[in-house]
Amino acid sequence: MRFDTVIIGGGLSGLVCGLRLQRSGRKCAIVSAGQNAMHFFSGGFGLLSRLPDGTAVDSPLDAIDSGYAAEILPFLKSCGINVRDNAGRNGWMISASGLPKRTWLTVDDIDIFSSKDIEIGEKALIVNIEGFLDFNTSFIAEGLEKRGVKCRIAAVSTEDTKALRKNPSEMRSSNIAKMMSRKDARERFVSKVKELLEEGETLILPAVFGLKSQDDVEDVR
Repeated sequence: MRFDTVIIGGGLSGLVCGLRLQRSGRKCAIVSAGQNAMHFFSGGFGLLSRLPDGTAVDSPLDAIDSGYAAEILPFLKSCGINVRDNAGRNGWMISASGLPKRTWLTVDDIDIFSSKDIEIGEKALIVNIEGFLDFNTSFIAEGLEKRGVKCRIAAVSTEDTKALRKNPSEMRSSNIAKMMSRKDARERFVSKVKELLEEGETLILPAVFGLKSQDDVEDVR
């Protein structure tokens, strides 16, 4: 098979470049070794947080002299990605390390805050899907505990996740998200999690809900 362009790396830049090339009529292949580092900053889009001299940037669009910056929001919307912004200013979100991270935009089911002093709560239950390796619960707990949050860690398995685990290559976020788009599978998972949740705990789950509909995220909530 022949391609006009081959992109090495399936991170955010590689994916956006591939989409733009495809829309311009070019045949494009993206070669990736896995999910790259995007799962460490899942759901957030950083544009510019500091200048080369270390100066913090509050309004990235004002700091970047490029017409491409103005295309970002329409481009994401055309891909079906609805986002929150902080009135065009940089804000903060909780990253997959459990620590606050500077961001410009987040997908619309992830909150964006004006300050890094984000209130998580005093206690948190961090629940993974048994066998899913891209959600590092210990890593998240370590970050949250540095901020004074007492954490518990658990792993949940259902008949649906066990079926995926029969083939290790199926235990990826995209395949789990497809499974969780089924209401019956989602309800079985949520039922198991409810058995673990204690009064006053903040619940932290992997971002594997809402692949087909935002209503699925609200269903889990």
